[in-house]
Order: sequence, then C-alpha cells, then structure tokens
Amino acid sequence: MSDGPRTSWYRRLSLRSRMILLTAAMVAITLATGGFLILKAIEAELVDGSDEAGLAIAERMAKLAMRDEIPDRLPFLGDPEAVVQMVRDGRVIAQSDYKMGNWAVDLEPQSVDSSAVQRVGGLPVPEDGPYRVTALGVETVRGPATIFVAMPVEDIEETVGTATGVLTLGLAVLVLVLCGVMWVVIGRTLAPVEAIRRQASEITAKRLNRRVTEPVQQDEIGRLARTVNLMLDRLEDSADRQQRFVADAAHELRSPVASLRTQLETAEVGPTGDVSAVSVPDLLHETLRIQAMVVRLLLLARTDAGDLASQLSSVDLDDTVFE
Repeated sequence: MSDGPRTSWYRRLSLRSRMILLTAAMVAITLATGGFLILKAIEAELVDGSDEAGLAIAERMAKLAMRDEIPDRLPFLGDPEAVVQMVRDGRVIAQSDYKMGNWAVDLEPQSVDSSAVQRVGGLPVPEDGPYRVTALGVETVRGPATIFVAMPVEDIEETVGTATGVLTLGLAVLVLVLCGVMWVVIGRTLAPVEAIRRQASEITAKRLNRRVTEPVQQDEIGRLARTVNLMLDRLEDSADRQQRFVADAAHELRSPVASLRTQLETAEVGPTGDVSAVSVPDLLHETLRIQAMVVRLLLLARTDAGDLASQLSSVDLDDTVFE
C-alpha cells in the first residue's frame, strides 16, 4: 500500500526551478508558434510568387497561340528552369526544349480562359521536383488547348528548411540564455527570503528576542519580514506572560503550602490515634486560601490567553476601596 499521495516531479522542484521551467516553456511555445506562422507566411509568399511567374509565362504563350506563332520547340520564356507544354486532345503541340521525348503532362486539361495550379512530385526532366504546375485553357486557331507551365519549388522548400533550422537553433540558444539570466535574477530576488528562513530557523524558545532582517524595499518580501517579526513579538509577549504567571503562582502558593506543611509536620498522634496540636480551622482556612488563589490564577491565565469576554458591570467604589 502507498504511504500517501505521491508528489509529482514538478512539485519536487525548487521554486526557482519551477519558475524558470514554466517561463522557458511559455517563451519557447510563444516564439515557436510565432516562428512557425512567419515561416508559413514566407513559404506562402514564395509559392504565390512562383505561381504568378508560371501564370505570366502561360499568358505569354496564350498570346502566341492565339496568333498561331508557337514553334514546336519553345524558346526561353522568362525562367530557364520552367517546363512548358501546350497540349490539345492529349497530344503535345509544343513544349520546352528538353530532349525527353514527346510526353504530355498527365494533368486535367482546362476549359478556355480558366486556370488551375497543382503540385506534382516530379516530371521526366533532368531537374528534380517538386513542381507547381499552372494549367491555362486557351482558344487557338486550331481549336482549344491547355498550356501547362511547371515551376520548380525545390529552392523554396530548401530555403524554408534552412530558415526552420536557423530559427530552431536560435530559439534554443535564446531559451538557454533566458534560463541563465532568470536563474541569476530569481536567485537574487529570493535571496532575502532564504535569509529570512535561515534567521527564523535559528530562533528558539530561549532566543525569542531575536528578529529577522527587514529589507529596505517595500515589497512582498519586506512585508513578509515585518509579518514574521510581528509574529515573534507576539510569541515573546506570550512567553513573558507565561513566565510571569508561573512566577506569580509559585510566589502566591508558597506561603499557604508552607503553612500547611508546618502544621502537619508538628502534629502529634495520641495513643488513641487522635491527631493533636493541629488546628482544623487553620487548615481549612489555608486550604480555602489555596483554592481561591488557584481560581484567581486560572482566571488570570484565561484572561492572558484571551479566552474570556469582557463584561461591564456597575460596582460600588467605596466598598471596593474598603475591601
């Protein structure tokens, strides 16, 4: 059976470690989220630029196609890495100057004046993929056709990957530096608390006159030190009242107890077993006196402890003074 509820590893850490861990986690999550969104925005911007470049090439080809001025082998149209084809009814009408045979891009043709963009993993050309393929439908003098412009995006993915690595490394360095700075700052901040704890641990019942050092700053730590000192003041006052009570009780009870002891020690027992030389009224008087003192001392103790409520009543001052 378990001895009690288990404490989580987080609760077993020091306050400084927990504060640093929590802050580092929050900063890392915030910066990582922000960096991820920035990278996605940069990637989207680069991809949009590539798509716009592909659409611009397709529109230039469309103008040539409407004038029936497209050669079988297309010249350079703005991007040497772009793969361009014009396809009609699944047959290649014109394409970029690649020696890859008469192959057609295996994508859905577009209707006239409509366009679409699709990502493909690769094409049968020397350059590696992936590609962003823009398809534009165009009306030519020989009938409708589709122009395909494939723009490589490998450089974009490499750029984003490099930026991700740099951002991750920078984030790790930043978090480590932040942890180091927080370790020093929090350590200095909590140093007065540790001093208060150390000084308080040295205060015992015989050293209730000692006090903890109060910082100059009027902050939470300063208020804590003042509260501890006020508590020590109350403890010292309570201990003083207890000592006075014990001294008063010992002083008040000493005389009647001594009187009883003296009378009992001087008493004599007669032949018939009767006790002589003892005044019963005197013994009763001393006993009642002790009882009254005990009652008053108990009342005094309860008053010092704050267990009695104040009750006001009228008294005759003359009788009190006379008594």
